[in-house]
Amino acid sequence: MTIFYKTNHTKMAPVDFITFPGGEVHVRNLPKSTGDTYWGNIIVFAGQIEKSEDVMVLLMATDAARRQGFTEINLSLPYVPYARQDRVANPGEAHSLKVFATLINAQKYNKVSVYDPHSDVVEALFDNLAITSNHAFVRSSLPQDKPFYLVVPDAGAQKKATALCAFLMADGRFEGMQVILANKKRDTKTGQITGFVIDKQARLDHSMDCYIVDDICDGGGTFMGLAKVLKEAGAGGQHLVVSHGIFSNNAVNRLTDEYFDSIICATCWSNVAQDNPKLKVLNK
Repeated sequence: MTIFYKTNHTKMAPVDFITFPGGEVHVRNLPKSTGDTYWGNIIVFAGQIEKSEDVMVLLMATDAARRQGFTEINLSLPYVPYARQDRVANPGEAHSLKVFATLINAQKYNKVSVYDPHSDVVEALFDNLAITSNHAFVRSSLPQDKPFYLVVPDAGAQKKATALCAFLMADGRFEGMQVILANKKRDTKTGQITGFVIDKQARLDHSMDCYIVDDICDGGGTFMGLAKVLKEAGAGGQHLVVSHGIFSNNAVNRLTDEYFDSIICATCWSNVAQDNPKLKVLNK
């Protein structure tokens, strides 16, 4: 994924860089600050970090911006890398999120804007952080003319879901919404999901669609397993609403071929083919 920049006198443009045969990145041609007004000294970097090279491009570009006279440097980072590694689960592992946060904090950005981060630990580790929730995105993805089930996929998502449900109910257009809480079991060493349990013991109303809401879809294993359990409980149509679509290993097609009638995501990895008619990406 390319890192972009914007100043008061330039449109959003990709950071120009080359990669040497030895793997080093070289940022070049970043514009100078105009220095004529307060706004002329501001630059914003934005992008979705999808691989380690993107981190180096961002750090190099930030250094170049300071050398070009920009006195206020902001970062817009919708997806926070390493947020799923927010603690040390086993001996010998690194605290990956803390390592990444240390790199970002060292740049002394005036503001770091993120979107629906996976972990609460993000707020504790990053300086000058501004968080945007997924509330407005989810609201725009849900039906307003018929009852539906809002499915919370695991215990870790329940805190976010409580705030989301309060937001939706205050809106006044989702009175027919029913919430299903699910739990998953995962082996901490292998990362494999070993099972699911939902809190609705009775059969679900087949006339009501299920909308599973979460922050990230990577390989999709969580959602495939949960979709099976919901279908066995009598669910009608099934839809997946996620903030960040990584969709590794052709996950979009595997999810829509068998499990979901639609997938809606706010952001999507750049290497994901978006020609699947069941996939809707709001911020392409």
